[in-house]
Amino acid sequence: MFDITSGPGDAGHGSFGSPDNSNGYRFGRGRLRGDDFGLTARPSLLGLARTYLETQARLWPELAGTPAVPAITDAAVEAMADDFERRFRSQAIDVFDPAGLRRVWIDIGLGYVRFSDEGSNPRSLDQQLVNVLQRARRDGVFIPWHYVCADYAVSGTLSCRRGYTVAKALVERRAETGVAWFIIDDLGRMNRNTLESLRLCELVEVTQVRLIGASDGFDSSNQQSKIMLAMMSSFNEVFIDQLKAKVHRGQSDTFKRGGIVQHPGFGYRLVDVLTEEGKPLLTRKGTIQKRVEIDPEAAEWIVRGAEMIVRDNHSPGAVAVVFNDNNVGGTRTWSSNRIRKLYARERLVGVEVFRKTKQIRDRDTGHVDVVKNDRSQWMIRECPELRILEDELAAAVKAKLNL
Repeated sequence: MFDITSGPGDAGHGSFGSPDNSNGYRFGRGRLRGDDFGLTARPSLLGLARTYLETQARLWPELAGTPAVPAITDAAVEAMADDFERRFRSQAIDVFDPAGLRRVWIDIGLGYVRFSDEGSNPRSLDQQLVNVLQRARRDGVFIPWHYVCADYAVSGTLSCRRGYTVAKALVERRAETGVAWFIIDDLGRMNRNTLESLRLCELVEVTQVRLIGASDGFDSSNQQSKIMLAMMSSFNEVFIDQLKAKVHRGQSDTFKRGGIVQHPGFGYRLVDVLTEEGKPLLTRKGTIQKRVEIDPEAAEWIVRGAEMIVRDNHSPGAVAVVFNDNNVGGTRTWSSNRIRKLYARERLVGVEVFRKTKQIRDRDTGHVDVVKNDRSQWMIRECPELRILEDELAAAVKAKLNL
């Protein structure tokens, strides 16, 4: 299944999904998914491990101080975080071994938590985990740390989430893992993809694992669960579609008002907008308002690179070598392709273009392709104060590079 969202509007440059930064994107050929994709930051993971120990020690006092629920020490928390990171990165399944433990539980379960917004509080994972563990205890279900799965700052529309994939593997291998319950905070945390929700429903039905929503009351053992799952999943997916539409409208309105909707990219910088008294001007959200201006040092290199191409007949690869040798922009990752994209940008001649591209994402693999929109969909505004290249030089560069 594919999901279409708006992409960067200025040839993909800058830190918002650019081809030349280190945030794991590849412009035009899909976003790279590393082993850490969806892995929560170390401090948040340590907090999650500590929350697990504190909650389980309270809910299962008989297991407190045992290998299942170790005493709360910094060393134990660090070891649990290490264990989580290893399993997440390698997609490994560690089977919980109850040998030597007093069996005070009825069944073994797994817990899955997720949140999607990078700007949200990572502690929401802790809150979800507490809900999951408390719901499990009500039914005598013990969730070992081995069977706690999580995804951090990843959309629920993606079925390729690494934490979610491990959770499904635990269910698929029930004969080995002993997992009889799959507990989440609510269906929205599990999936915002109707087809994937139905696939999971089929999986738990085949394996006879009980799927439970701690906060929304979903229970796959209910005869009406399939209907409920289809309806709730559809509502969750529609919610995401509506949210995207709101963001789309908000960005369009901001662009029309002259606001910043995309990173300006190399050659420019963001600076604070100041009041007449010289104090930072705040937005309605209480953040400092920014404006874009030309970065003089970077602009000199852009002009120099253009002259090398036009007057000295240098190739974009040769320009990239010079840029790398001089650490232009504080990086040595310049390439022929990046140079070509640099000089394809309209902003260099004082024109800003938005909605020039869109991202087409495969929900099953997470692969993202960036394609151009029809010109009729572009949003264009004049910004002469941001001109770096004169029209004649810019046109000559584009002719040399066949842009």
